[in-house]
Amino acid sequence: RSMIHNVSIFKVMSILTSYVAYFALMYYPISVGMIVRSTGDWVNILGENIPPHTRVMIPIYLLHRHPKYWTDPECFKPERWLNKNEKDPKFHHFAYLPFSAGPRNCIGQRFAMWEAKLILAPIIREFEMMISPSMDGEELKLVSFITIKSVPPIVIQAKPRS
Repeated sequence: RSMIHNVSIFKVMSILTSYVAYFALMYYPISVGMIVRSTGDWVNILGENIPPHTRVMIPIYLLHRHPKYWTDPECFKPERWLNKNEKDPKFHHFAYLPFSAGPRNCIGQRFAMWEAKLILAPIIREFEMMISPSMDGEELKLVSFITIKSVPPIVIQAKPRS
């Protein structure tokens, strides 16, 4: 393939990252949907004094949909990730936690993002993906297991691109 094609792939990869990685992880985080930490000292959270050794839970699923941190949080807006200089004015760095954050975040975060792109790019290039017609009328429910999953499982179809 030509060098132009190889260089242009970086732009496509940033779009793929925006649509698939960031958007998908915002709405369907990989983790069980919750981060649990224990306080070491007295901590004040939103005016409440929390004593030492208290377990604090951060619901990632809800945090990623909270209107305090996201404009139109339920809207499909993957473009919110394309230009990092024009992020949502409500955006807060710790409002997006698909891999946790801080010293105990996922050490495989970068690997997982590259792996997703490397696997999905050729699939998307070669196939048009769609939800199977057998799913018509199905009401999906997200449940927390080891990861977040849908009940019933989503059935997809792959149609070769021409």
